[in-house]
Amino acid sequence: MYEEILSKEDRPYSCLLVKQYGYFICVPFRTEIRHKYAYHFQASKRSRKHHSGLDFTKAVIVANQEFINEDIAIVDQDEYKEVIYNIEKIVESVIKFVDDYVEHIKGIKKLHEREFGRRYHFSSLKYFKRELGLSQKKEPEEEDMLRDNVKKYYLEQDYNCAETILRCIDEEYGIGLTEDDFKLVSAFGGGMGCGSSCGALCGAMAALGRLTVKTRAHATDGFKDTCADLVDEFRKKLGNTDCSELVKIYKKDDVRCLETVCLAADVFEEFYNTLIAEK
Repeated sequence: MYEEILSKEDRPYSCLLVKQYGYFICVPFRTEIRHKYAYHFQASKRSRKHHSGLDFTKAVIVANQEFINEDIAIVDQDEYKEVIYNIEKIVESVIKFVDDYVEHIKGIKKLHEREFGRRYHFSSLKYFKRELGLSQKKEPEEEDMLRDNVKKYYLEQDYNCAETILRCIDEEYGIGLTEDDFKLVSAFGGGMGCGSSCGALCGAMAALGRLTVKTRAHATDGFKDTCADLVDEFRKKLGNTDCSELVKIYKKDDVRCLETVCLAADVFEEFYNTLIAEK
């Protein structure tokens, strides 16, 4: 089904796992690698007979740890020792390979098209746009998926407004947050418990930061204006940004602030998809 992803009928591939941004980059050990987008082993007997190494182009992205077999992997011992000795260099190279792909697709840092083709034409990263937080064209029946998930988390599972919006965005855009990560916005519910800034807006802002900031806010061009623009769109759509004012308009006894969170989801989805399209 996915022609660039390696598969063998008799055994799985042994991989180096690099945890980054809430997901695993799984880089396979390969016997023959004829390109430079890899770490090539130098010190093993196998590497002297073949072109063995860790192939970055065949890396897969795994957001759910349940898909990773934790059985002991069998790899060439000399190559294992070489990986351990050079682990910092290898991890840095793996992350850069993935980050360069993501930044090119998002338009943050474009590679020359010829160079992009050389690196990624046969790469398996193209199959993991959701896990990498890249926009994907939705089918018509998926257009309201973010709003539909609001009901699941807010009403059925009883998360507060901030937790709900962050969970919905994480699921929709494949951010890869952990259960502990979601707790970071728990205190924003109910306008921080005192009717201040809307918790749904705060949760959306947290998601915006995770999706757009690579290192820190001050190093992200235009991030301050992007944040202000999202707040402005929220205000236009809902009429206010304070919980104490919004509850007067949207809160209902039976479903609480469901409509506020749904509208916040609509605002974020339209805003973020437009932001990506423009880049």
